[in-house]
Amino acid sequence: MDKNKRVFKILSIPVVLILLGVLLILLRFDSKKQFTADNVYHAVVLTNGHLYFGKLDRMGKKDPVLRDVYYVQTKTDEKTQKVFNVLIKRGNEWHGPDEMVLNGNHIVFIETVGRDSMVARLIEQDKRSSGNKKTENRLDPGK
Repeated sequence: MDKNKRVFKILSIPVVLILLGVLLILLRFDSKKQFTADNVYHAVVLTNGHLYFGKLDRMGKKDPVLRDVYYVQTKTDEKTQKVFNVLIKRGNEWHGPDEMVLNGNHIVFIETVGRDSMVARLIEQDKRSSGNKKTENRLDPGK
């Protein structure tokens, strides 16, 4: 009987390790799936402090790609001198970029943009009014 218990213990260790490995692989796969969904926007912070919002492709690679890119710019109202932030869509610059290929070594962190967040609402607003060529949306919570 003692011999059977010892054999069971010896055989159970590899089985437990294999199950843990499978679980870790599944968890890793699910987290990458979260970053590649077509309708999900991400906030990407770079080592230079710049913050971009967009749809992230090639997550986990050395050169991930950000598409449908927005960024925040601080502006001052000329009349009131009040400072406010504006969400701006990239693409209307002189060189007309439609994507950003990032250096993965310069990404500090990535977060999913919440569906009900102000940024998500402003992006949706920009999508609805894209025929008007409006590329700026104020980030003032009260407006």
